[in-house]
Amino acid sequence: MVDPLRLRSIWLKLGYIGLYGVVVIALTQVLATVNSPEFLSVFFYNVLWVAAIAYGARIFRARGEEPVAPRPWWQLTGRPKAGIVLGIVVVVGEALAWASALANLPDVDFPSLILNSVFSLVVAVAYFRSSAKLRAEQASF
Repeated sequence: MVDPLRLRSIWLKLGYIGLYGVVVIALTQVLATVNSPEFLSVFFYNVLWVAAIAYGARIFRARGEEPVAPRPWWQLTGRPKAGIVLGIVVVVGEALAWASALANLPDVDFPSLILNSVFSLVVAVAYFRSSAKLRAEQASF
């Protein structure tokens, strides 16, 4: 049996995030080359972001977590606290995006901002829900 890919080291996890950054830069170049509308670009960035989170949730493992067994589909982190922290980071990041947009009102692309907010809300809720289920699961043991 072949062991599935699992990233346990913080350095490998940071490398995964760095690789995501390289892919985003490449996507930016491609979309700029074809003069993609901003709304479409924001959509592609968000789809890539959610895909990176979903795949990362499948391959990242926390210390002490079973490396071979797959996680339940809803589980995004190894521990409840990690999901809460990541959910808060997403919410704060989105709040900062809105604050920045409102500070530059005439130049704001509101449809793109709203689309980005919808994706961020889905990701934040997924992290919070994952943490709640993990906490309930740990309490039942």
